[in-house]
Amino acid sequence: MKTMTTREFFHTPRLAKVLRPGESITVTDNGTASFTITKAGQRPSRTRADLEEEAREICPEDGPKANFTAMLKEAKRKTPMMIYPDTSFLVALKIRRDTFHAVALDFYEPHQDEVWLWSPWHRVELLNAVRQLTRHPEARRRLRLAEAKALIHRLETEVRLGYFTHLEVDWRDVLRTANEISIACAFELPCPAADLLHVACAKELVADVFLSFDDEQLALAKASGLKILQPPTRNRSAGLRRARRTADSLTSSAVRPSLSPIPLAFGRTAPSHSGRFPGR
Repeated sequence: MKTMTTREFFHTPRLAKVLRPGESITVTDNGTASFTITKAGQRPSRTRADLEEEAREICPEDGPKANFTAMLKEAKRKTPMMIYPDTSFLVALKIRRDTFHAVALDFYEPHQDEVWLWSPWHRVELLNAVRQLTRHPEARRRLRLAEAKALIHRLETEVRLGYFTHLEVDWRDVLRTANEISIACAFELPCPAADLLHVACAKELVADVFLSFDDEQLALAKASGLKILQPPTRNRSAGLRRARRTADSLTSSAVRPSLSPIPLAFGRTAPSHSGRFPGR
């Protein structure tokens, strides 16, 4: 009998494909036989009588006829939908002062028995967004530190209790998928890295729908092949423009002034926010 190593089997599959019907090959691992492959011959044709006999072996007793197609359709309808909510929806759901808070509650309440997915990227981006809301430039819209910590604790508790279903992902697959989406969409659509990772996680977790209040995020998800859900809102565009202006003001008024040259090793100095080294 022919033999081949495990490495040869996975890296040179044609060695197994050239077997003739009925021939076998043994795959070894460190010199020990691991498993044997036998190439099947041509499948025999089956007559109606053969198929009837097989069905009778499965269900030997006669019984009343049943529409199993309808039963399967009904079971499919009862299967919970797997929803991937992005950060914009979850923030709106949990923060009363959010423009879309009432809309998020109206959508969540009748759908709370569905499977609400929670990926490792939610833990990073969503919780980071909550912490950043404590630095909002407008005091009346800023989250207090105690509020932000309470919200983070509530979210983590709800994940533990199963209101959100935490599923791990293979980050190699997520990054590969994100890169493929970027190649396909980034020349035509806004494609921030954070949004890209949410869409890639949703695809890797095989989400049924992608849920967001962000039009650009939804466009990217739709272009990648995901089915999207868009809760109906009033003044949707105006609210998103305000949210983006808020993010821009956070960057310009809170982050950039705090950047200053930082000494580095070897007597060099880090570039300032202008992108130039001091003295150049």
